[in-house]
Amino acid sequence: MGQRLKTLLALVGLSVITIVVFEGLSRYAFVPLLTGDTSGLQTDLIVFEDADYEVSQLITEIESSYSREYRPYTVWKRKPFSGTLVNVDQDGNRRTTNNSLEDHALKVWMFGGSTMWGWGAPDSETVPSHFSRIMNEGFGVDSNVVNFGEDAFVSTQELVSLMRELQQGNRPDVVIFYDGINDAAAAALWPGVKGTHHNLYSIQDKFQRSRASMRAAIRSTDTFRLLDLLAGRLMRDSIQIGPVAAASAGDNQDMALDALNLWLENYRIVDSLSETYGFTAIFLFQPALGIGDKPMGPLEQQLIEGWKGTSNWLGTEVHAEMREIIRESYPGKQILPGVFDISDVFEQTADPVYLDWAHLSGTGNLIVAEEIFTIVRNELCAGHPVQASGRAVAQLASACSSQAKSLGD
Repeated sequence: MGQRLKTLLALVGLSVITIVVFEGLSRYAFVPLLTGDTSGLQTDLIVFEDADYEVSQLITEIESSYSREYRPYTVWKRKPFSGTLVNVDQDGNRRTTNNSLEDHALKVWMFGGSTMWGWGAPDSETVPSHFSRIMNEGFGVDSNVVNFGEDAFVSTQELVSLMRELQQGNRPDVVIFYDGINDAAAAALWPGVKGTHHNLYSIQDKFQRSRASMRAAIRSTDTFRLLDLLAGRLMRDSIQIGPVAAASAGDNQDMALDALNLWLENYRIVDSLSETYGFTAIFLFQPALGIGDKPMGPLEQQLIEGWKGTSNWLGTEVHAEMREIIRESYPGKQILPGVFDISDVFEQTADPVYLDWAHLSGTGNLIVAEEIFTIVRNELCAGHPVQASGRAVAQLASACSSQAKSLGD
């Protein structure tokens, strides 16, 4: 018995050592595989050819800034981070460049997921930073833009973020929501829970500790994450990733309708808040790779083939279905007053702008920002925000008058 016990203890000890060593390797040796969204960002993508910054440094800083913390109601938010190309302030918001610091500046709040946050781009090339430059330098209206974008946020989390800011006495002049892909993905991956946020089951496990503590502990290890990621990659060819892997076209349409109705309902709530608090509200249905009429070269075709069969691609399929429903129900760019479909923003862009299924290069973000500016300009010139400062209103009146004159000429 003594020898058997020694053998058993030795086996247990070796097993523990093996697990500890593999966990260490998973955490450090396989870091590029375990960084979630950033695992697909490559330094040699053609969209980075003209970058005036070190692309490897950008990727490192994006990965380093990915640490998040719990926030009431919205569930998570990025922790503060300071880098050369990526910066997150004490409130968890990405830095916006080109902002006016004048007290009278027009206050613009921009909400969205990681595409608004600027995944794959430095601070200066996010949609909000490009938009701020256009407003301040091009349009001549002092503007201060806040980037409330956050990784994997759906429109409901953004709505709650807006409400939390209003509760604290903060007041915007313009509120912009830029959504579609994350709402679609949530509907595709968790069809049984309408309107859910992302990461539902992992967060649910942490809350329901009585039954799921062991499962949650296992899922939290880097070993599990690595094996899960590798298993997912091996299963891509058979398209067996995610709970809706075998979803039919009809299932996609049902999920798209759920996501679209929820998104439009959130707009109605924001629109009601805009009347009470005196800001201009704008909702935008965003572009994504493989939908719309963008001319695509070999690179973007390769990206499509690489993402097919993944959980992210399932969301893209539902997003495409949402777009079809929008096009059938609301002909033209404007869906409803204050709601616009800009999914075809790249229909005249032959050069590659996508980094993956939805994230864009700095050039792609600029094209989106220019499109958003056109819509915002038209909305503001049709009616100035009630709460805007007198100086901001005067600047808007002058800019709108100059714009109308130039268009007339």
